[in-house]
Amino acid sequence: MMTNIIQRAKSVWKPDFLFLFVESEKKSHQITWLFWIVTGLIVATIWTLSITYFVHSAFPDVIDGINQNIPDGAHLALVDGTLLIEGIEQPYVVEGDGNVLIIDTEGATYSPESLNAYTSAVLVTKEGIYQKEDRIRSREFSFAEAKDLTYSKEQLMGLIERSRSMIMIGGAIGIFLVMILNLLVFRLLSALWWALILMLIAMFFGMKEKFSTYYFVVLNLYFVPLILEGVLVIFGVGIPFFTTLIFMILFFMNLLHWKKKQDRIIAPEASKIDEEKVLPGTVLPAD
Repeated sequence: MMTNIIQRAKSVWKPDFLFLFVESEKKSHQITWLFWIVTGLIVATIWTLSITYFVHSAFPDVIDGINQNIPDGAHLALVDGTLLIEGIEQPYVVEGDGNVLIIDTEGATYSPESLNAYTSAVLVTKEGIYQKEDRIRSREFSFAEAKDLTYSKEQLMGLIERSRSMIMIGGAIGIFLVMILNLLVFRLLSALWWALILMLIAMFFGMKEKFSTYYFVVLNLYFVPLILEGVLVIFGVGIPFFTTLIFMILFFMNLLHWKKKQDRIIAPEASKIDEEKVLPGTVLPAD
């Protein structure tokens, strides 16, 4: 089983994958489904372990950040959906690495509209937390439905330390489930779109196959952008429409190879037909 999966992981990078798939595997999809499930599980596990390790490594920085940025004696309380903070002079602003944290529960200086001046920022008010991820995306968390609580700086640090293992385990499980949902379910739906694109492009090359054949080809080829996107994330590089670019390269690379193979098959057959059309007794000119 693993031999087939490893072989498939190698073959999807080659330009002859489409040709070989159509010739030998378009009626049997056992290897495709096996490849899809196993690679999805492996990638989900790798990403879960990587993110969990990153979060685990960030805990000391979180503790140091609390120690450095929150004064001793600071106290916060959440009562009836309203956040009350004592011991911190407000507005409290911390900037670093292109991010800004603003605490202003008094609302004297900052409001959610103030975040328009920043690329990435978090604003804590008495009503809720407003996060601006970039120039387009933003989130809002309201305290209205939150339970009442009260914490001092020391209690908050103790809570983080005690909850560390639970946060790590719960976070790992949640990340793994989200990754499985994305890798094994959502990609099945997006593969329908890529299969349609492949089928339309294939028509220009004279290739005529059922939609299901193109769909299962895409399920295999999806492994390539998945791995390349992971590499970009590791190095912190972002390329717009990267998945589209990779699929277009794969489609044209495979279709050009298929066309070349078809031309080699058709040429001898056409020559043979022309020879059969020659009338008996006709003398062909010498080369």
